[in-house]
Amino acid sequence: MEKIALPPPPSKRLVKTALHQAVLDERLHQVRLLVDKHGVGIDTKDVHGRTPLMLSCIIDNHELGYRMAYILLKAGAYLNLRDGMGRTALSYACMNGRESCVAVLLKEDVLDINEPDNDGNTPLHHASTCGNPRIVDMLAKAFHKFGLNADKRNNLGYTALLLACKSGHYVSAHLLLTVAKASPALRDGEFHLNATEWAQRSHQIQARLTDRSFLASAPAATPRPLAALSFEREDSMYQRPWVPICRLYRVPNPHFSADNFKLPDILLPPPGIRSELFLDGLDARQILLNEIELSESKTRPVSTKATLSKWSHPPTAKLRNISQRNAPSSASVPDMVTMFKMYCEQYQPDWRTMNKQRRKTMAVGGQGMTSNNSNHSFSDIAGAAHGEGVEMPS
Repeated sequence: MEKIALPPPPSKRLVKTALHQAVLDERLHQVRLLVDKHGVGIDTKDVHGRTPLMLSCIIDNHELGYRMAYILLKAGAYLNLRDGMGRTALSYACMNGRESCVAVLLKEDVLDINEPDNDGNTPLHHASTCGNPRIVDMLAKAFHKFGLNADKRNNLGYTALLLACKSGHYVSAHLLLTVAKASPALRDGEFHLNATEWAQRSHQIQARLTDRSFLASAPAATPRPLAALSFEREDSMYQRPWVPICRLYRVPNPHFSADNFKLPDILLPPPGIRSELFLDGLDARQILLNEIELSESKTRPVSTKATLSKWSHPPTAKLRNISQRNAPSSASVPDMVTMFKMYCEQYQPDWRTMNKQRRKTMAVGGQGMTSNNSNHSFSDIAGAAHGEGVEMPS
């Protein structure tokens, strides 16, 4: 019976194969020879769990890495393999800003583009921090095409939009907001800040680093003289000893000298990559903030409460309170007729000038009213109001 050879355990796994070494040494013809002629295993993992396809997305030479990745993909390399940190070849391509490798990997249908690693970071998280907005644009279009969730959080609660705003990559953040439809209202789990607050904070840090960069071009520091009190006898006993003022001299700081000072990647983007600070010649940060404010205004609920009329009358209870406040303490509570009179003066102020003929028809109990008498009792008017359906106050 023929025995089947099992793969070695991880502790006894080979450090790397000849194909791994050929990729690391950037020997393109040797990689083609090993794959096409010798048929070596293209999905073999090294001691860290990385395949040759992952290594082709890490090497420094972008062009050779793209051509090696194309050879391995054409030979049938599996794209969804993970290394010891749970990262795929697409994760390494997005992390290192390999635009051409990302483009060729996204053409494969079997690729899972939203798979997180051990830290919870998806390829979109890595792309938002690499500083290449073209990679973010390709991934955002793929997310929009397949209806994927662009607001997946990592283990610290950051979304791809929050990481882009935190890193100062405003163009990438704008693409995530407009193309991938990421939510700007979410907050991270570490500092509990949203996209707007992270954009403002990263801008402040960037301005602070820019101010520090001018220290490299400052003139050389003047050596500080010996600052010690003189105990020798002077020409005059009333002469004050000379003590230098410390603020007039600057001690050279080795961390900000012209030789070893280096700006971070947020200020100096790699050559050939579009800047993250300007979008079509305009300030990308301000465009991002305007887009966030516009998106929040669309989702903000609008109040449908009707405004009060211009000529609003005070309620009857308020009128009664005012009358009691102005009346003496011994005043009694007004009766029902007085309250009804206040009610009519509030909601029907012209009740006294009603038509005389109409008041005759509104009389209750057959009590006649002469047309010559214009002063009528208020009880008749109250009974007429009851007959017409006027609401009486309780």
